[in-house]
Amino acid sequence: MKRFITSTAIILCALFTACQDKPTEIVSPDTFEALLITTSNAVIVDVRTEEEMKEGYIEGAILADVKQEDFAKIVSGWDPAKTYFIYCRTGKRSRKAYAAMEKAGIEHIYELKGGFKAWKEAGKPVYQEEESN
Repeated sequence: MKRFITSTAIILCALFTACQDKPTEIVSPDTFEALLITTSNAVIVDVRTEEEMKEGYIEGAILADVKQEDFAKIVSGWDPAKTYFIYCRTGKRSRKAYAAMEKAGIEHIYELKGGFKAWKEAGKPVYQEEESN
């Protein structure tokens, strides 16, 4: 029994270490927020439409609508040395964005699990542009 527990502990440690080295992950709102705070070269990318972004966004996010025909061309010009934090409304479009970014040679990508909807439901800060009169 002691050997089983020791073996299991070693295997789990190896798995956790391997996962930590993986540069692309789907993470919870809490982890996404914590990583944003601790990552010096972070770029936050909102892959929703401009209209959706007007409803609220994560502070510091840039808009890169994954539905644009030239999305792949846009991301191919991004710095692959940076760490990208991507999100959409619920997580579906960010998967498409992730694939395009990976194809462009970007290796360090964190995807917000559940998208902006999960971010709001977790009580995380939401920003909106003020309308000018």
